[in-house]
Amino acid sequence: MKTNSAKAAFAALAILFAFPAFSASLVCSGTVAELWYHQPGAVMVKLSSMNTAVVVCDLNTDWLVPGSLSGTTTPGVCKLIYGALLAANRSGAVVQSMIFDADTLPASCNSFAFFAKTNLRFFSVPEG
Repeated sequence: MKTNSAKAAFAALAILFAFPAFSASLVCSGTVAELWYHQPGAVMVKLSSMNTAVVVCDLNTDWLVPGSLSGTTTPGVCKLIYGALLAANRSGAVVQSMIFDADTLPASCNSFAFFAKTNLRFFSVPEG
């Protein structure tokens, strides 16, 4: 009997590990080199350390990216993000950390796919 229980437990673990979690996080920093708006409401950002702009939220609809560790970004929060990033862009401030998460993140900030859809979980711009 114990052998059958052990086999069942092993089979359950094998199935569990056959489907790994793909959520990942990536931290980038630098100045806001580019801030894009793409119809019908996508907001895109490129820091100086990134190779291309990525989509971070939508001004019209809730933004949920597969693998997002922090859930949905609402249009209201997207407008706040856009305003803060625009201010950082205009002032030349350095974003010390911008944390992205999604199922399909690259290994480094300079190897994003063009038009990649990401979740912007956190960013900080110091005083000054």
